[in-house]
Amino acid sequence: MCAERLSENIVICIDTSRSMFRTDYAPNRLHACTNALKKLINDRISEDEASSFAIINFSDKAEKIIDFTNFTSQLEEALDSSN
Repeated sequence: MCAERLSENIVICIDTSRSMFRTDYAPNRLHACTNALKKLINDRISEDEASSFAIINFSDKAEKIIDFTNFTSQLEEALDSSN
């Protein structure tokens, strides 16, 4: 039996505090995180085009970077602005 996947709205919260600039992951934690998120977004949208993502950065306060969308180019630009 094949279960049908429901489209989802997914919120990604990214820590952009100073600790994310440590270099225990090359070149730093934030860059490694955004690369992994790009892969997650691309994989998910290729599997289900109706799913969408919103991105929020937080450090000392939260800031919405991009509202829900399934346009991967916009999401990747938003992630790149986090670096």
